[in-house]
Amino acid sequence: PRAGVPPASAYAVVFGTGIAFGVAGLFFLARIPEPAMPESARRPWADVFRAPLVDADFRPVMIFLACWTFAANLTAPFFSVYLLRRFGLPMAWVVGLTVLSQATTAIAFRAWGAVADRFDLRNVMRVSGMCFLLTVAAWPFISLVGSRPLVLALLLLLHAVAGFAAAGVNLGTGTLALQVAPRGEAAAYLATNSLISGVAAALAPAIAGVSADWLETQRLTVTVQWSSTWGRDLAMALRPLDFHGLDFLWAVSVGLGLYAVHRLLAIPAHAPGRDR
Repeated sequence: PRAGVPPASAYAVVFGTGIAFGVAGLFFLARIPEPAMPESARRPWADVFRAPLVDADFRPVMIFLACWTFAANLTAPFFSVYLLRRFGLPMAWVVGLTVLSQATTAIAFRAWGAVADRFDLRNVMRVSGMCFLLTVAAWPFISLVGSRPLVLALLLLLHAVAGFAAAGVNLGTGTLALQVAPRGEAAAYLATNSLISGVAAALAPAIAGVSADWLETQRLTVTVQWSSTWGRDLAMALRPLDFHGLDFLWAVSVGLGLYAVHRLLAIPAHAPGRDR
């Protein structure tokens, strides 16, 4: 405890503040005007989800959402752990880097929206998705840098770039389902979108958490060594790859993310509210 304050009290203040702002958000959400929905015949839940699931145009969207959400949430719970254990950063730095990433995401939404209006949304998602995956792939290699100031500078850069790229992906994942949905069926397609994303987001950290302890006992190292006996004995060794522990989760996340970006190629370019 710092200054005699128990950790439980500090967490209570943080969680209480979050709950208060959440309740305030619900108040303003209730005040948003909403046009009355036209009356329609009630359908069983099975019928509501059947149409999106059997839609050949929507199937690539489901595959992309499942793979991307799983890949993103596979490492999401461990970023703070990585910063605390691998780099030994204080909690203030961990929170500050998270705030930097979130602030960059909020600022970048407008820029990505303008680009999406001019170019195809799938191209925006490919570019932003690849950019995000590059930041994830760079994490295991930062620990190979010996200079502490350079490590901090790289972490700042990675969080800023990751926040910028995440804005483009988040913008596209919500809009993509609307583009593929037929007119009058947007609710069913968005519900299916949320269901698939929710299941993938729940399974990924559970699987990662179960495998994290086992991965801590694994290590993969690649060493490049050069030696010479000409004149005087010389030897030089380079270790370009040293994966251990959570590094393997980062590698799996990047692999699944690349497959998800590849699946974007199979999504048809339909205008919003396509007719059937």
